[in-house]
Amino acid sequence: MRRSYIAAHDGTERGADAVALARILARPSGMPVRMVHVCAAREPWHALAAPGEDPTRVERARVLDVEERLRLPGDPLPLNLTAPSVAHGLHDAAEREPAAVVVIASSPGGDPQRTHPGTTAERLLHGSPCTVAVAPEGYAARGVRDIRVVGVAIDADPESDEALRRAIELARSFGARVRILTAVDPAAEAEALALPEAAADVREAVLDRADTLLRGARAGMPQDVGVETSVCVGDPGPAIVAACNEDIDLLVCGSRGYGPRRAVLLGTIAEYLVTHARCPVLVVPRAAVAPGPRPRAMRATTEAVGV
Repeated sequence: MRRSYIAAHDGTERGADAVALARILARPSGMPVRMVHVCAAREPWHALAAPGEDPTRVERARVLDVEERLRLPGDPLPLNLTAPSVAHGLHDAAEREPAAVVVIASSPGGDPQRTHPGTTAERLLHGSPCTVAVAPEGYAARGVRDIRVVGVAIDADPESDEALRRAIELARSFGARVRILTAVDPAAEAEALALPEAAADVREAVLDRADTLLRGARAGMPQDVGVETSVCVGDPGPAIVAACNEDIDLLVCGSRGYGPRRAVLLGTIAEYLVTHARCPVLVVPRAAVAPGPRPRAMRATTEAVGV
């Protein structure tokens, strides 16, 4: 069965952001983009009330207007569902299609031009059966036409391997470069060790550990994909977001290191990224990776400084 990219929308202008990102992501593969709207189930409208005041009818009319404006020739028919919750409906739609990626728009309340998933998106991001991408607010208006730099946030967990693999696939399909990012916070590690006199040694060990991780990741990259590496120093979430503010067109990150296989489950850093990034963020599900020992490069800092 041919897979598709789902552009989830709520019938507002923000839906255009999800559709725009879905079209960009789907273009190299030629997969179709299907717009999906889920209407949360409500109590039946009173039989004697005016039909024009039925909130479900009002919502459907608004949705139809948006879909007619955004749909292109050749797109599959939009899918309109009613479900106990919007997140539940999108989850079912992703399995029914089946979907390669579900693209969601940002919700009101976040910083302008940045990603900000609302409650529905957060629920989907904690259990989606496929990759989820979050479009920043106003993404459609930016007029983005291509992806030139794919960023990927990694650490020493096996889930980073899946994120890096996906970043390589995307870079190949777009003819883009990969920028591998890892974040370290030497000050926080020194404070956790309660050894202020060893702060300089801890910083050196932490930076060396990060550099070793990046060298290992770079050594495993295929030769047909351009690669850059960067160590982000500071609180991991904000440090990675700051690095993405430069010229990264899409940021890829993995799910947290425990929970059901082949499902998206946000960890602390991934959750920060999808609520603050200026570029789109793509979160990949946990792969069926057998757990193994952590690389020596990422062992406890205390070992490196002789504590």
